[in-house]
Amino acid sequence: MKIVLSVVLAGLLLMPSEVVAQNAGKRRVGLGLSGGLSTLPDAFVSQCGVPKNGGGAGVLGAASFLFRPWGWITTQADLSATVITMPSSCLGLVSRVRVGYDRRDRQDPTFLSTVRIGLETPPRLPLLRATIGTGRVLGGTQPSLMVWGIATGTRGQRARLLIEWDQYRARVNAEEVRSNGQVDTSRTPMVVRPRWSALRVGVELPIAR
Repeated sequence: MKIVLSVVLAGLLLMPSEVVAQNAGKRRVGLGLSGGLSTLPDAFVSQCGVPKNGGGAGVLGAASFLFRPWGWITTQADLSATVITMPSSCLGLVSRVRVGYDRRDRQDPTFLSTVRIGLETPPRLPLLRATIGTGRVLGGTQPSLMVWGIATGTRGQRARLLIEWDQYRARVNAEEVRSNGQVDTSRTPMVVRPRWSALRVGVELPIAR
């Protein structure tokens, strides 16, 4: 991620002033409203702690703030909430080794806050956008996360229709819990990095040009 940000910043510093002037009229600030479906990992849902158990899926709602300093660069801040509608059960399985999560991270709805930077195709081409950034799961222990995604939609200076697909990866502090089948015998700190994804459909409303 640091390499990507360094390349983008270097491009900004090396951009000729006449190019900046030509694109100044294309600046745009937008507000995005979207909804869709999202999966969530075991760490934030059932907390079963064993493979192929826990996790779930739910309904997602999000608000986005977008700013385009130049035609091909975009920045985006998102706030989203996912309500679990299809949780997975732990199936009553007993494992001698499992992952122990902090109960404070088990929340419904689950709120995420992210900030990204990305590249967008020029106005003469179909709209495609790729972004990468960082953020946090709000509440609980506030695990950090990375996010990358792609988006497509309609063009125009008025409302735009958008479809966005995002992939998340969090860093969650946990414990490796060992037991003899009846009681826990040891707990060792560990870090897990669960992944999940979301698909959103919505509109982007112009605020300023």
